[in-house]
Amino acid sequence: MSSDQQSAPMPSGDAVQIVSLLAPPEIEQLGGIPGEAVVGQLLTPPAAGHAPDPASFRVNVRFVEFLHLVIARWAPKEPQFAAAAKRQRDDWVYILDGRTPTPQGNVPPEDIIGAFEVQGGEVVTDSYQAFPEHRVFTERGAVQLTPFLRERFFYELTQLPAN
Repeated sequence: MSSDQQSAPMPSGDAVQIVSLLAPPEIEQLGGIPGEAVVGQLLTPPAAGHAPDPASFRVNVRFVEFLHLVIARWAPKEPQFAAAAKRQRDDWVYILDGRTPTPQGNVPPEDIIGAFEVQGGEVVTDSYQAFPEHRVFTERGAVQLTPFLRERFFYELTQLPAN
């Protein structure tokens, strides 16, 4: 999470404008939006016809922690990721935010979610490191996961104890 984005616990009680990765059917299936599924809060609603301003976004720390837990647990099991690790051999394999405009080129630091160390084409156990400059919300919107990680994110939400 970038230091230029505010982070704080999410307020309760008042109506707020939140950002989540969940679709309405998923919210219904879960019986609401768990705190771990709330990317953050818009402190100032966007003007009609305009995109939300990242400067008015407050990051939900619970979401960030949960996101990294899901990635650390599931990314090495994604077929595309495993293939990339085998090609890389000995180095680091990066998890990129799907919103990046340049996935094959010069990726902005705000779009690098994290990385795993690879040795001999295999992911080193417990090597995942979150990238501190990643931003979960930018002028291009909220973080975007691969379909595999997105499915795993939702699965992990279904495993949370009911609040």
